[in-house]
Amino acid sequence: MAYKSSYQLHPSRKGKTGPFSSWLIIGGFLLLFFVAVFWFRATGNKKGETQNVNSTADILTPRSVASSVIEGGIDVNSAVASLIGLNSKQVVGQATRGTKNGTYFFEAKATLLPIDREKQFYDVWLVRLIPYDFISLGEMTTDDLGNFVMSWQPGDDRDLQSYSKIVVTLQNKGGDPDPQTHIVEGEFGK
Repeated sequence: MAYKSSYQLHPSRKGKTGPFSSWLIIGGFLLLFFVAVFWFRATGNKKGETQNVNSTADILTPRSVASSVIEGGIDVNSAVASLIGLNSKQVVGQATRGTKNGTYFFEAKATLLPIDREKQFYDVWLVRLIPYDFISLGEMTTDDLGNFVMSWQPGDDRDLQSYSKIVVTLQNKGGDPDPQTHIVEGEFGK
């Protein structure tokens, strides 16, 4: 039995492409590429502005993403944050932070729904966006007026100023130690 290629067995494939069609396809892609490059260059420098650089070291020295984002978008120095209920979109409390005797402190006070304290508790979390990390500050208690409060200081001298986001979760006692139902969020500097 003689071998025949599958290409030859399908007559419908023969003669469908002329000698210039592959060149037209390649030419179309090249034209599209040049138009895209021209458009990209035109939109990248709309005002004709140039940037003078004193040294190539200014260009070649990398900056960490975390520091550039933190400097531009995250307020690590703010000491007060409003706590917003996720369901109501209303301010339900306030958090403060700073240093006392050279040690970081965090305090929060919020008006939250009553819960069965035997089965559930509200947990406060501090979140660092870049590089992403979060820590639990523990269970909120109630004051004389029924507000949920938290007063916390770390047991060491960690710098927690980059932890700018606050999350309050509703946790089940004896359940998963990871954050469960988000109830309230806030952010220092917002």
